[in-house]
Amino acid sequence: MKRHRFLNVTDFIVSHAHGGRQLPLKDGLMNAFLTALSLGGGASAGRERPAVHLGSTLADAFVTRFSLPPRARRILRGCGVAAAVSASFNVPIAGILFAHEIILRHMAIRAFVPITISSFSATVVIHNQLENDLAFTIPDYYILSYYEFPAFFLLGVLCAFIAIVFMKSCFAADSFAEKISIRFTLPLWSRPALAGVMVGTMGIAFPQALGVGYEATDAVLREGYPLMLLLILIVVNIISTATTFAGRFGGGGIFSPSLYLGAMTGGAFGLGLAFFLPDTISTHGLYAIVGMGAVVASVLGAPLSTSLIIFEMMGDYQLTLALVFTVAIATALTWIIMGKSYFHSMLERQGIFLNDGPHQRILHTVLVGDIMKVADERGNLTDWQQVPQITGQILYANDSLNRALTLMERLQLDSYPVNEVETGDETSRRIIGIVAYHDALKRFNDELVATSLEEHR
Repeated sequence: MKRHRFLNVTDFIVSHAHGGRQLPLKDGLMNAFLTALSLGGGASAGRERPAVHLGSTLADAFVTRFSLPPRARRILRGCGVAAAVSASFNVPIAGILFAHEIILRHMAIRAFVPITISSFSATVVIHNQLENDLAFTIPDYYILSYYEFPAFFLLGVLCAFIAIVFMKSCFAADSFAEKISIRFTLPLWSRPALAGVMVGTMGIAFPQALGVGYEATDAVLREGYPLMLLLILIVVNIISTATTFAGRFGGGGIFSPSLYLGAMTGGAFGLGLAFFLPDTISTHGLYAIVGMGAVVASVLGAPLSTSLIIFEMMGDYQLTLALVFTVAIATALTWIIMGKSYFHSMLERQGIFLNDGPHQRILHTVLVGDIMKVADERGNLTDWQQVPQITGQILYANDSLNRALTLMERLQLDSYPVNEVETGDETSRRIIGIVAYHDALKRFNDELVATSLEEHR
């Protein structure tokens, strides 16, 4: 049974990796509408995913309308993402870096200029419409002494632990919900409905965990919550966010929940230190700010853009030193243990590997159907005198370039038949085309060259 899900940042990354394949505008509009309903109803997720999705699909619609080339599609999609991040958090510089670090995954002058213009234009518009309405109110905190940096090191370790627990909880909840849905053949509407009931039940006891969480995060930054409540909200938010994502309840993002968890973690850590060292550490609101950046960077795998987002919200150089130090510790530990960010973990769960360099990305995203020679209606291949007879290993059009090359190298063949997959029968042997070894290698080399050119021009 096919189940619909909201598109997320991983889909935009994959689309870019596939050469900028189009994302439908109607999906972006529907995602924004449904997310507004779900977040308004208390779903524990962020508003940045629908903003990024809508920005990307609007860019795609513009490219399609004016018949622009694929390279323009990728750059304009980066413009849409940068504008969405900039408008959401009032961070135009971080929006630029986020688009390059997360979506494009490279820095080039050709992309940098239009993305910069887009990000700052979005900031100007949002300032005029919302009168510079910031997501958070950041008090004027300062570090008492540089001797506090061992404490920031420990905070980095704690934030890495929270980020890992958070990511693993989201994946485990999604897998569990998928198994339950398939086993009991639940209707499509039941999954978000059950998730809504569970999140709503938790929200009755702890309303601070509902919705985007900006009010609760802002309260922590202004030191409005006691230690015990902070500890409870960390656990409740992890559960409610994992339930929201597993239930397909709305199309919210991972960024805002990560901010929330980071603020709660840093605030709780600061309060704990204050109990033992009351006169030697800074206020726990400062630790909430630093923790906010550390958890987000660990989850997203984007330490540079995350640090810049927090810096633009704070505007304080001394605090930024503590922030970058803590972010580095948390990101390094998360990378050592997990080996990947939340986005790339999701991609690998789908069998897509983009984190091991462009060669792996090409091998796993280029499909056999993209390079095969297609047979006619009778199954004849006019360009080939002889189709090799293969037993055992069947190659389909939706298989990856990596699998095609692996099969041909293992069997020492110059070509390989491509079979049709019929609904309900994956053992069909009707040949619909043939893929040649030299065509596969040529496509691999062409993609490598195109990637290098795009990254350096």
